Amino acid sequence: MTSTSDVARASVDVTLDAATAFDVFTAEIGEWYVVNEYTVVDHTRTKSMRIEPWVGGRFIDVHDLETGEGIVCGRVIVWDPPRRLVFVDERQLDVEVTFESIDGGCRVTVEERGLDALSPEVARHVRTHSWHRHLPEWFHGYVNRGDT
Repeated sequence: MTSTSDVARASVDVTLDAATAFDVFTAEIGEWYVVNEYTVVDHTRTKSMRIEPWVGGRFIDVHDLETGEGIVCGRVIVWDPPRRLVFVDERQLDVEVTFESIDGGCRVTVEERGLDALSPEVARHVRTHSWHRHLPEWFHGYVNRGDT
């Protein structure tokens, strides 16, 4: 995990090629995203998580599986399979997820940018507990279980 005053980043290596990793990360996020009282606004209402696969698409904490509605956690601003995805979260941070081919699989990196615009207290919290810290860890665990 790396952090500077404006950026926080973490990476994991997985045994999937970049295209498969991108697809699993985005299309199966509802399977591997950990839902609890610390990771979503109201874990008692969350039924799934979803990323709409296009620029302008929503990253949604889904409360109604039938309609797909829920709380918008972010908006996709770059959709570039199989290389990267960028969304802007509710704090107006850019969250970039990249998929880099390496020997034996790919490296998935989550980077949050714009921390300098936050209060020092919120920025500290983001550096310790936010997207870059959890998404790679959860995704890696899901891929290693063989659920993909």
